[in-house]
Amino acid sequence: MEPLVKSNLLLTEEEIKRFLFHTVGQRQRVGGKDSFDYYILDLLGKANTVYDPVSRTINKNSKRTKSDIESIINEFFSDLDINELFLRDTAGTPRKDYQKRWMVLIYDKIYKDKDNYYKGTNKFILEARERIVDLSDPENPKILIQRPETNLDPINFNDDEITAGVEMLKVIQRLLGHETVRLILLQVLDYYGFSGDFKIRVSNRKGIEFLYNMIIENNILLIHQAVIPMYSHVLRKQWFSLFFSKIKMELPIGSNPNNLNNIVEFSYSPVPYDMSSNFEEVVSKYTNKHFIDEFNKYKNERDLLYCLSCVEVRLLLMKKIMDNVKYGFLLDKDGEKIFDENLRKLYLSEISDQIVRQFFPISSPKSLRIRFEDFILSDNEILVLTFKTNDGKYTEIKISKDDLIGKDITAWGNRIRRPDNKAINEIMASFPEYSSWWRLLPSY
Repeated sequence: MEPLVKSNLLLTEEEIKRFLFHTVGQRQRVGGKDSFDYYILDLLGKANTVYDPVSRTINKNSKRTKSDIESIINEFFSDLDINELFLRDTAGTPRKDYQKRWMVLIYDKIYKDKDNYYKGTNKFILEARERIVDLSDPENPKILIQRPETNLDPINFNDDEITAGVEMLKVIQRLLGHETVRLILLQVLDYYGFSGDFKIRVSNRKGIEFLYNMIIENNILLIHQAVIPMYSHVLRKQWFSLFFSKIKMELPIGSNPNNLNNIVEFSYSPVPYDMSSNFEEVVSKYTNKHFIDEFNKYKNERDLLYCLSCVEVRLLLMKKIMDNVKYGFLLDKDGEKIFDENLRKLYLSEISDQIVRQFFPISSPKSLRIRFEDFILSDNEILVLTFKTNDGKYTEIKISKDDLIGKDITAWGNRIRRPDNKAINEIMASFPEYSSWWRLLPSY
């Protein structure tokens, strides 16, 4: 299908499938703990970008990347209240009926009143502050919003507050990105780190029933859905709309409301499809079929996917080692750099063999795979690995969580058998630039 819009911000069909598969199709729990995914974080910028399906235009200023989102979070939140941003209590458990308190929390951090407001320099927050000030100005004839209160009713918006709630959710969508807000509401987005250095990641605990419960609890209305609740099995046909297309959120207003203007629409992500009159139905079915195909491949070919994950780890390790050696970071016992080309080729060959040997056994805590999986499950930002040659030379490499972004590396635990290295080596052979990596090394 030929895209109607030409832009590097346009999500491709492959990226859409990848996003869906790694968000809802690959549920992993290792040792009873949630696993995490960094594969799709490189797509957040695209997915957050606002697309107008009528004019077929993309709002480039609405793009919010992983680093943009983290910069906003680190301006606002500390260890004391970071869980509240993700709609959780202090123990990290999802909180029900928390939408109003969540919006007021963010509202107050941006602009509580004329004496209490954000005074920093983050451009995204300043834009949000300007919008709130504009909406709160009694002399502004456009609209006047009243800050919602949570003392008397922490759950429902009253008639005087609902306009502020609707406008505030629009501001939050623009601030963090509409895709980010979806992921927060669905409990798909997670964080790690500490005050001033929070990072985001994707939680792999999502199953059909979990997402269904989050949709119901957050009053999310999907396309072609007239009322709540919807049946959970219908959700499988709504993956595309849920993450990339038109959904609505109904703000809680209690019983017998006088003001029914409590529904907020979410923006479209830039997608490569014709926006015909039956666009939603056609595209949802189309993307659902691709998603089911990928999901079935995951279930039926677990060994292959596990091998691919192992290959990704080894490719990452080899690239890091190549980068180290490229700049002379292969050291002798006294810490002196080694620049002799023949020695470097010999030592790199030894290190490559060492990586293969250390990748297994699974039961060994020294196994590279186990160390990588522990790293994925941890809140640590850096993994340090040291490799030594037969005569005592060594090189030290550092793997960061950012190195995992866009790579199919995840934690599998001990639920899958140990594949032999022959299967992995056959896949590695399809990457000649790494199987002959020594040819890429520069001469000094």
